[in-house]
Amino acid sequence: MTSESQNPPSILKKVDTIEKLKDFLKKKKKSSKDHSNYDILFRYFITSETPEEQLDELLALFISKLDFNFQNQSNKNSTPLMYLVEEGLNSLCEQVIHKNGENLELSKKDNDQENIFFKIINSTYDNGKVSLFKAALASIKEVSEEEEKKEALDSINSSGKSLIECALNVGNSDISSMLLMEGIQPNIKNSITGDNLLHFAIKGKNPFCLKMVINTLDHETIHELIKETNKDNETPLQLAKKLNIVTMIKQLNDFISGEKKNKISEDNNEDEKYWVCYETSPKRKWQSVRTQSYLNNIFKSQKAGVRIGAHKEFNPYSSIKVISGPYKSKDEAESKITE
Repeated sequence: MTSESQNPPSILKKVDTIEKLKDFLKKKKKSSKDHSNYDILFRYFITSETPEEQLDELLALFISKLDFNFQNQSNKNSTPLMYLVEEGLNSLCEQVIHKNGENLELSKKDNDQENIFFKIINSTYDNGKVSLFKAALASIKEVSEEEEKKEALDSINSSGKSLIECALNVGNSDISSMLLMEGIQPNIKNSITGDNLLHFAIKGKNPFCLKMVINTLDHETIHELIKETNKDNETPLQLAKKLNIVTMIKQLNDFISGEKKNKISEDNNEDEKYWVCYETSPKRKWQSVRTQSYLNNIFKSQKAGVRIGAHKEFNPYSSIKVISGPYKSKDEAESKITE
């Protein structure tokens, strides 16, 4: 149980034991006038110190009475769901979402301008964090309008950070991937630091996050992001070098080297062939013209090599498929694009 001041709320004088709480919740009829009292009791009795065998029973009673959208003004306007995450009770929070999801307003923000998604990402408790985020994401997609979902996932907190920045900064590749798959704008930047997606990943110091961003977004987007500078006038590569993250330096250099090789091949090889491809990313689908050299690198592990129908999935949402060719010139290939 959490400690209270020397002058505890009056409800805690009346309901000061778990047995009294059970009796109170079973007998008391749900009333909008009792939101504050229910919230006080919830935060007092539902803690990491409460015996585990009693938590599920108490939670079931609270689910039938407590408004989980209620914002406690004396606790920075946080909701009971936010409280559960802050206490590290991720499994209980997930239970509430599964059982009461249709009644939850997951886009609600506290005084730090953070919704429940921020709280999950920034929690110091990793137990069940990814599973909880997935449940919250599934819930808001199922019960909310597209506009509300977009508002929740595109939110910026009082520190100027977005959800994807927070996820990449803490090095959580699973949550970062989920956000990118939901169509987070790939050109998103921190308005204070000027950092872009690659800067975010580098500051998180997790090479898997940087690899995931590079593999998820389309080639053209990475090409632009890798050239951009933040407000310290640093490109992602310069930032990686400053932080001396060897693996990330290599990842970025490999991408740049690959671009240069493809460009040299296109400029020097008069016999270069061109193919029309169909590409997908989390945000869009489009037809493109790719060189034989570029595609050779993509399909080098496939026995049949570059051919019509050759297909490569980078992840469930990003892929490339050859749909026509080869053509002798880029102009000829571009004339075959049908959309």
